[in-house]
Amino acid sequence: MNPLLRKWKAAALRLAKQWKAGLKRLIARPRSLERLLLFTIAGIVLFSIVAIALTSLGLLRGQAKEQALSSVRAAAHQTRYEIRRVGEDTVTAARLLASRPTLARLVQESNTLQLQLVLRRFCETAGSTAARSSTTPSSWRLRASRFHGSRPSKPPPNRAKAS
Repeated sequence: MNPLLRKWKAAALRLAKQWKAGLKRLIARPRSLERLLLFTIAGIVLFSIVAIALTSLGLLRGQAKEQALSSVRAAAHQTRYEIRRVGEDTVTAARLLASRPTLARLVQESNTLQLQLVLRRFCETAGSTAARSSTTPSSWRLRASRFHGSRPSKPPPNRAKAS
């Protein structure tokens, strides 16, 4: 062990022994006004410290809760903003796609193969995932008809493929 640390440790032990001896002498003395005032003041100070510590603990807990709620509110606000932005981008992309005459013609003809290719190409160039989420041609027809202002046509009967 470091010699400097040994000296400090020895000094701390001597100081602790002196405090202990002083307290024993104080307690062993007969009751006096000095002793009564000392213990009363020490008790009041100790009580005040504990009361302040407990109050501070409660205030810190409340502040931590408020900070957590504030953080959650900020995250919710950011998420709402992102959802609104993505929704607006999707609507803009859908209107752009619906304005193309090719899409209207393919929906009217119920040409599902070409419709899939057009939608896939549009999604790849636009970087959109909205049209990719639906894979059934009937849902495409429904969505496309909403943008063209017409009622969706009934899905065509399943035609057997000639092999």
